[in-house]
Order: sequence, then C-alpha cells, then structure tokens
Amino acid sequence: MAPSHLVSATANPDKVAEIAAILGDSLLVEPRPDWVPDVVEDADTLVGNARLKASTVAFATGRPAMADDTGLEVDALDGAPGVRTARFAGERATAQENIAHLLAELERVGATDAAQRTARFRTVVLVRWPDGREVRADGVVEGTIIDVPTGSGGFGYDPVFAPDEARGRTFAEMAPAAKHAVSHRGRAVRAMAAELARPLVIVGAGGHAREVLDIVEAVNADRPTFRVVGVVADGGRHDEAALARRGVELLGEVELLRDLEVEVVIAVGSSPARAGIDERLRAWGRTSPALVHPSATVGADVELGPGVILAAGARVTTNVRLGRHTHVNVNAVISHDGRLGDHVTVSPGALVNGNVTIDDRAFLGTGAVVTPGRHIGSDAVIGAGAVVVDDVPAGVTARGVPAAW
Repeated sequence: MAPSHLVSATANPDKVAEIAAILGDSLLVEPRPDWVPDVVEDADTLVGNARLKASTVAFATGRPAMADDTGLEVDALDGAPGVRTARFAGERATAQENIAHLLAELERVGATDAAQRTARFRTVVLVRWPDGREVRADGVVEGTIIDVPTGSGGFGYDPVFAPDEARGRTFAEMAPAAKHAVSHRGRAVRAMAAELARPLVIVGAGGHAREVLDIVEAVNADRPTFRVVGVVADGGRHDEAALARRGVELLGEVELLRDLEVEVVIAVGSSPARAGIDERLRAWGRTSPALVHPSATVGADVELGPGVILAAGARVTTNVRLGRHTHVNVNAVISHDGRLGDHVTVSPGALVNGNVTIDDRAFLGTGAVVTPGRHIGSDAVIGAGAVVVDDVPAGVTARGVPAAW
C-alpha cells in the first residue's frame, strides 16, 4: 500500500512549498522535524545525495521520507555545475553569487550566444522507508542560460534558465502553476506520485480487462491512484499485443495472486466466474478496491463492497448497498434504497428503480428495467430490454415486456 503521508527530507523551505504545490492532495508531505539535523550532501551523484537525506530522515523518524536533489547541467561547461549546483560559487554561496559565477564561467569559455548555452535541470526524487525499501523517479527539462537575470519568481538559478517550452521566458517569469507543469521537479514529483500509487492487478480476459484499464486510466488522469502491475489470466483468451500497447503485461494465472502484495480488480464477464475467483482470493487473504469512473455518480449513504466497479456514466443514488465485486456498467442506474448482493452484473443502460433487492450472482441485461420494490433471486437472469414488474425467483431467466419465465 502506498503511503499517504511522507516526511520531507529537505531543509529548503522553497522546495517543500513547491513539492506540496505539485502534489496537491495526492500525497501529504510534512516538514522535516526541527530535531532532525541537516545532512551533509557529500555524495558524488544526485541519487547519492537524495539517498543520504531520505535515509537519515527515515531512520530518525521511523517513517517513509522523501528527498530530492537537483543539478543544473550546462553543456558548454561539460555538465557543470551538476552535483555541485547549490555550491557552485562556494560552500555557502547565495543564489545571486551562484548565478554570477555561472555567467562568468560561460563568458570565460566563450559561450556567448544561445546555441552555446544549452542546459538542462535534472531532479532525482527518492522515497526511502525505514526498512531500506526505496522508490526513485527522475525529471528533466531542457533549456538555455540567458545573459541577464530576468524575473522575480522562483529561486536558485530560475532567473537565468529559460525552458524550451516557455518561449523565451525564464522560470522566474512564469506563474507557479505554469512552471510546475514543465519543470524538472514537477515532472519528477509527479512521476514519484504515480510510482507510489496503489499496485493493482486486473483479473480478466480480452475486452473485460481493457474496459477496466479504461476506468483506471480515467481515475489516474485526475490524480495518480493505481499503478497497474499487470493482468492475470482467468482461463480465457488474452490479446497480449493489445495489452503491451497499453504498457500492461500478462503476468500468468490467477494463482500468482496468492503471493503478490497487490490490490485486485476482477473484470471477468460472468457473475459465477467472478464469484469463483473471489472465493479463492478471500481464502488467500486478498482484497480488492472499489473502482469508480470519474463520470459515475455516487449519492449519500452508499456502501460499495470490495471490488465494485462503477463504469462511465453509472449512477447510484442514495442509501444503496452494493455487494462484493458487483459491476454497474455504462449509464446503468441504481435508485434509492437498493440492495444488491455479491457478484451482481448490471449491464449498460439498465435501470433499477427504488427499494429493489437483487440477490447474489443475478444478471441484468442491457436496457433492462426493474420496477420499484421488486426482489430478484440469486442467479436469476433478466434479458436485455426486459421490464420486471413482479418478483423473480432464484435461478430463472426472465424475458419480455412484462418479463416472464
């Protein structure tokens, strides 16, 4: 499970504020406690410095810590200042002194025009746990060193670094949100947030797995929430090439989930198949998150069981309970006071009116309608377009308008 809280390992308040602004509410980064001493950054690489800081704070606090280190790499200076970016003009140099030294060095080597002043900022972000586990992410932005410091925003070398995406403006001239969108630190921190997202494995075949991937991608577009580790087979057919095009690997068979430290979404089509897989997962102590498309609507007093999937445009109103691994598909509606058991399937466009009870493994076809107050028994099948006006016994198939069996 990804941490929801991290301790910042940096002593630079400008960096802390910038990281918090980039992350928004996806992760809470707390300031480094005052009693944790500064860390001597004497490693030879950005990664090494980030690891020194994160390790020290994680050990001191007993909590996962985030650290970063940034280097400015100027091509005309053979990649300098690099790991010594913050100390280019001396151990205690100010930002103004570092900028002056950088411009003097460029003049010394004859780098007088823009084509000779290409450079990049590189940031390494590292999260370290007290037990030694760590995750790393990188961010790079290309740009040019200008002749005269320009702009009053930002910090460090921002007044003389013009990123390629900014059409001649320096970081110091950009609004914070615009800077974060293209900056090295913004890219690295967002990549880290994505890496720390909850690891998810999809159980499914063919189009069912792809439909769940669509929902995951829509959820992650709002903020990184899930990191898809891969898809495991349920005995059905898989198009490995189609999965690979989306950056997803076919991992193997369901038995793998016995040992993987992941969350699970079951996407197979039939209710009995979902029930069978769920039974095995529960025996292995595995649980699943609910997966809700951003365009789905969830009202007050709604209880979503483990592994519930609400697809695009699905609507669940008030005081509704959805059982384990129930699927409510595109534009389907579950009205007030509904009770749906485990592994129920509600197909696209189906309408379940108020005060309806649907038992385990029941299936509602596309566009089916269940009138208020009805009870549908376990394993019942309601055909596409059927209108249910009476209670439906367990195990029967109902079709037509009104539905009959």
